[in-house]
Amino acid sequence: PILLEAKAAFPNLRIRAYMDDITLMSDRGDADEVARCFRWLQPRFENIGLFFNQKKCEWFSSIPPPEDIRRVITVKDPRTE
Repeated sequence: PILLEAKAAFPNLRIRAYMDDITLMSDRGDADEVARCFRWLQPRFENIGLFFNQKKCEWFSSIPPPEDIRRVITVKDPRTE
């Protein structure tokens, strides 16, 4: 239900999930919207005992993530990946 709620709350994002892997994508390149969704998801997942794994969380964008998200993810430059 959390991902369905996220899809409703963030209709401009594509949210895909397989097992324990989740991808948040913006076709419009809206890094702020991706960041808002990440912030929205984090406490809801923690409430049910799920936590983001920094080693598996990656940010692919030429726009850097906000500092609060940078602490929880790995940042990759799509121009070099």
